[in-house]
Amino acid sequence: MSIAIIAPDRDTFVLQKTLQAIFKGVKIFEYPDIPRPAEVEMVVLWKHPKNFLNHFSNLKLICSLGAGVDHIISDHSLPTEVPITRIVDEELTISMRKYVMMCVLNFQKDIWSIFDFNSRKIWRNNPIVEQSLKVGIMGLGALGKDIAVHLKAVGFQVFGYSFSEKKLPGIRCFSKAKNELDLFLGSINVLVNVLPLTDDTKGILNSTLFDKMVPNSFLVNVGRGAHLVDKDLVDAIKNGNIKGAFLDVFNQEPLPKHHLFWQFSEIIMTPHIASITNLENAGTQIAENYRRMMNGEELLNVINVEKGY
Repeated sequence: MSIAIIAPDRDTFVLQKTLQAIFKGVKIFEYPDIPRPAEVEMVVLWKHPKNFLNHFSNLKLICSLGAGVDHIISDHSLPTEVPITRIVDEELTISMRKYVMMCVLNFQKDIWSIFDFNSRKIWRNNPIVEQSLKVGIMGLGALGKDIAVHLKAVGFQVFGYSFSEKKLPGIRCFSKAKNELDLFLGSINVLVNVLPLTDDTKGILNSTLFDKMVPNSFLVNVGRGAHLVDKDLVDAIKNGNIKGAFLDVFNQEPLPKHHLFWQFSEIIMTPHIASITNLENAGTQIAENYRRMMNGEELLNVINVEKGY
């Protein structure tokens, strides 16, 4: 019996130590040094090489090393009968909430203008934005709900949008099921994307969507880079549909130095820091699912592959 960690771009030392402390008799292999793949019953994945799972003939469980699973289900060689789980961690939720709150407060206080005034030694306030923010959360899963509720609690007007119908106290919710995307976009001037990445949501942040938004709106993308059509955001900034954007995820990471985004002061880019997995917490959850798998018990946080989350 053994566990394989396949996360080529992550330092998994803490995860390995956590798992080894819990399972003293279980071998923990780390990619690329997996000498006996036939012994592996569980894999922990983050951006694994596609088709690599073909090496594991006795695989019983696939675990994402984060909340997202698009990096897993995009591998079309996945064994269809093996369940896939993800990490659900309150620290991830709190971290994402704080990041989005920071973005919205920057929009509210018009920090872009203040930084510009500072550089030119100008003392000026600009209270226009302060009174007018209407925040829309696109994606009302665990992260989106938490963001919406806490923004509402500090006094922002908040709206929600999801594919299926949802209800949140004091928050008007729209849905794809009722064909309400246009109504949602027309009600807000700050769009926060926390959708999962699926075939239906890839490229959803595009020129068609931006054209339906209130002019001079703001964008926060903390979902996935592939949600955004990069050129369409640039065009939306040029034509005034988007006034400013915070982006934490990108189609290519690290963002190439020649990318168009670097040319626009209206775009603030952060290096995928909005919500980072605590590997000790993740290890505890992964270990619990391994125990449940071995005992034939119900697994935690199993995803629906057809839905993509």
